[in-house]
Amino acid sequence: MSRIIQINEFSFDQMISNPRILIIGKHEFRKTILITEILDYLNAKESRGSLYIFASDSNAQYYSDFQEIKIMHEFNDNKIAEILVENNNKIIIFDGIIDTNFKNNDYFREILLCGQQHRITLIIIAQYISSISKDFRSKFDYIFIFQDNTEKELMQIYDTYRTVSDFEQFYNLFNTIISNCCAAILDKTQYTDDIDKKIFYYGMFDKSNNVLNVSSDSGQLKSELVSVTTFDDCSNHISQNYSSGLNISYFDNNYNLSLSLNMINVNNDSIVKLITEHILSIKKIELEKIKYEKSCLKNKDIN
Repeated sequence: MSRIIQINEFSFDQMISNPRILIIGKHEFRKTILITEILDYLNAKESRGSLYIFASDSNAQYYSDFQEIKIMHEFNDNKIAEILVENNNKIIIFDGIIDTNFKNNDYFREILLCGQQHRITLIIIAQYISSISKDFRSKFDYIFIFQDNTEKELMQIYDTYRTVSDFEQFYNLFNTIISNCCAAILDKTQYTDDIDKKIFYYGMFDKSNNVLNVSSDSGQLKSELVSVTTFDDCSNHISQNYSSGLNISYFDNNYNLSLSLNMINVNNDSIVKLITEHILSIKKIELEKIKYEKSCLKNKDIN
């Protein structure tokens, strides 16, 4: 039996106060943008208070724009003890320094298990979920899952959170979201069997439509989007399979784009729209990466 599952775009407005956020995947510019958006949202919603960043040497470079913040390169028990007694909102980011050994650290346990009592918003960034102790994986409120996770990693994520009935459904659903929408989000604050209320996508860029339609046929989830990850691949795929024309125009230095797509052999307007949005997202991600790399080079020259 075929059905359509609607996956909605995640809104920061739906986050609870002082959430515990886990971000899984290799650290690159997309996760930097996500963290910046989270911080901007928290600052606009209410005074975010103090910001503390604990990042490995290799990941510290991604916080070069946070010039007023001193980045600590290792977990410091004395500093954490000071943070816990502060009587204000606090955001703590652990990037690439948390591993399974932290399950026995009393300060880390206090932050993760009782952070809301201390008015702490906790953001942990890990390349793999296996670097987080099994005792702690279920304690997060929101889990952002980026690309680069193997089937084995997705199996561990599935075994931890069990958001859908079987792994095959989970695997196909998450591959669909991650390959086309930047990241998938599990909302663990929702106690419901409705998939569309606990699984979302993070799109990074504004879109005219904030719903991703995923078709299901006999339990096999499949996307009607083109499963390619570069603009050139998109263009080649469309030319070979849809006999279409593709035009892109640049409007300004902020990389605002205009795209027209003629799908000669496709009668389904929703497919045309989804493929169009996917191509736009890919092109914007490529351009944002160029901007980010140029910014890094500029900062390096200044330093």
